[in-house]
Amino acid sequence: MKKTTRILAGLVFLFLFLTCLSGCGKTGDPRPTQTAVSTVEKATQPAAAPAGKATQTEAATTEKATKPAATPAGKVTKKAVKATKAPPMLSLDQSECGVILMWNFGKEKSVPEAVKIYRSDFNIAEGDCRDCPATRKLVAELSRGQLSYIREYDGSYVYFDKTVRKDFVYKYVMVICGAKGLCSEPSEEAEIHFTYTMENCP
Repeated sequence: MKKTTRILAGLVFLFLFLTCLSGCGKTGDPRPTQTAVSTVEKATQPAAAPAGKATQTEAATTEKATKPAATPAGKVTKKAVKATKAPPMLSLDQSECGVILMWNFGKEKSVPEAVKIYRSDFNIAEGDCRDCPATRKLVAELSRGQLSYIREYDGSYVYFDKTVRKDFVYKYVMVICGAKGLCSEPSEEAEIHFTYTMENCP
């Protein structure tokens, strides 16, 4: 009887031992916290834009960067300032009653809005240095109507300067002005030594 009891107790102990071994080798389910964190990260991550398409924010930034800056009000661009080309050099001659100024705009057939003629005076009889810098004064400002009046048939222009004196050297330059009041650079200087007395001139 005692022997049978020992055998049964041994079998029960063996059964329990085998049950514990099988329980220790089992792998548990994944932790729920890792799954929750992964789900939150996926939900908050912004969706990638399709290839070749920019988002609205990127498009707005690109447009702002490539848009040219506006010209401040009241400022004239360099291109507008240089719109009027430099005038041709004057041709000079003299008569008993003054200096004759002649010029031609070449292929330019239209009459400019205005022409300004400046002159420097040198009294060489009293020793003025004719090669030294001198102040230029405005001797004529011709409007479009006045230019049309002095225009010759061949397209050249002729102007008489009667405010001259004997034994003076005169240097002339011309400036052309456009419709918006923008004027060109002065032409090259033209020089003449006036030798008439102008005694019989009106």
